[in-house]
Amino acid sequence: MIFDSVFSIIASMLLAVAQVQCPSQSSMKLAADYSKSFQGQTVVVMFDGKVVFEQYDNRGSENTVQMLASGSKSFVGIAAAAAIQDGIIKLDDKVCESITEWRDDTIKSEITYRQLLTLTSGLTAGERGKAVRAPTWKEIAAKPMSGQLGRQFEYGAYHLNTFALALEQKLGSETFDATENARTNN
Repeated sequence: MIFDSVFSIIASMLLAVAQVQCPSQSSMKLAADYSKSFQGQTVVVMFDGKVVFEQYDNRGSENTVQMLASGSKSFVGIAAAAAIQDGIIKLDDKVCESITEWRDDTIKSEITYRQLLTLTSGLTAGERGKAVRAPTWKEIAAKPMSGQLGRQFEYGAYHLNTFALALEQKLGSETFDATENARTNN
């Protein structure tokens, strides 16, 4: 009985994946208007590598930088998985291979990608609440240690911001803006 239910759910999910279609313009417009009603500024929908819908409201624009806060964890996780799969990094590699300013620091030179991604790097975790100005990734990486390397979990965005800096420096000119890439390939 349970097996039949589980099989039904899996079969439904596979069928749904096989039939993925671009959302209708009217449904995307409804979603964007809903976002607008709650002071949302930007809705951009990409499908099959192309921008298929954009709407900017409440002083939002194509060039407005957004504070994603915890939403950025989704992107960092995907970037980390892709970098590992592509052999760009290994979880236990030292981050100082990319953030060269850390090479001469006896503690920071021991930080691994795994420790950044599991929020156990010992780095300053980050300010809570609304920041007046978000520090740059380089400013974050330069902050002093606030915990013991690999010994404590401390929730905050700065570990992941530092991972993003390390990955960006490792990739160098290979990085690109996915949205801009999608616009130019329409």
